[in-house]
Amino acid sequence: MTVTHKKFVSFITIAGLYFCMVNVNIRHRARLIEEERRLATWVEADEKCYLTPAAKIVPGPETKKTLLTSYPGSGKRFTLNVIEALTDHSAGDDHNFSGNGEGVLHLKTGFPHRDGVWSWGDAMDQVILLVRNPRWALPAYHNLRFELDFSENWSESYTRLPFVMTQRPDVGTWREWRDAHFEEEMKAWEEHIAFWMEGGLLWNGDISPHCDADIDCYPKTVVDFDRFFQENPAKEYFKIGALLDVPESNIEVINKKARACIFDAVFIDKTKHHGNRSQSDGASPAYKQFTAPQLNSMVNTLEGMKAKYSTGTYAEDPVAQDLVKILNEYIDQDFAEFQYEDEATA
Repeated sequence: MTVTHKKFVSFITIAGLYFCMVNVNIRHRARLIEEERRLATWVEADEKCYLTPAAKIVPGPETKKTLLTSYPGSGKRFTLNVIEALTDHSAGDDHNFSGNGEGVLHLKTGFPHRDGVWSWGDAMDQVILLVRNPRWALPAYHNLRFELDFSENWSESYTRLPFVMTQRPDVGTWREWRDAHFEEEMKAWEEHIAFWMEGGLLWNGDISPHCDADIDCYPKTVVDFDRFFQENPAKEYFKIGALLDVPESNIEVINKKARACIFDAVFIDKTKHHGNRSQSDGASPAYKQFTAPQLNSMVNTLEGMKAKYSTGTYAEDPVAQDLVKILNEYIDQDFAEFQYEDEATA
């Protein structure tokens, strides 16, 4: 064997050993990371859970990806943080303000509201419709518009992102915006739900081509944020877990024992929903007041929607009937306030 040949054999041997060592280390590191992720989620001995940053993992083509949609100001931020905690996968948004880019397991959008955009093509597989009583959704949307300085394009909104979840407008600013935009935003709130519940119904009566080519726009479940956003998990939370945790989704969802604990952990961490605002979302009643005529109009809109989704093909559909129950609760709440405001101004 020549010297050159011996050197070549030695090189191959060393390279092989090095490859094996690296491969073992990679597998060992992957196992440690997976163990750490599980431990960070749920410690069996202590029966405690811990929030950790969601991983930026590009899901495979066989993984079912979920679109979370709502009228702006309806709690997508909190809801998406809960979904991230359930799956340990970081989420994105239609404008990519999150910076996570494409290829996310979950994505939030306000589409077809003018502040939303269909940016994901056909990347999503199923829809969760998140709804909130317009009595609270409209003021929350105004709050967000105020923090974004009523921006009109992506670049303006992007520069204002540091102010999101940090400020609240004064009562006068709210009332001026409310009176100027109430009818427009109530219609937008109604049309947002109609788009998804009616398979992509646009304001002009056409069906969006996205709902033919990209995704089945009809939601797999509807979640009421007003019932969802409360201390300790409720039915709405377990709806989401049940939707994600099915074999055909090919998604690893956290240990069932940890799910109630994880929800509480997200709820308690106010940076995940209220940020640095000085008050909770339910503070300052004067800031969020509506006039009696506005409340009456709101109730009439809700009554019309309830009637629509109670009949015809919707009558036997469980998602539609769940929405009807939610609308009925909104009607009761808003009508009671209407009566109060009407008597107070009589």
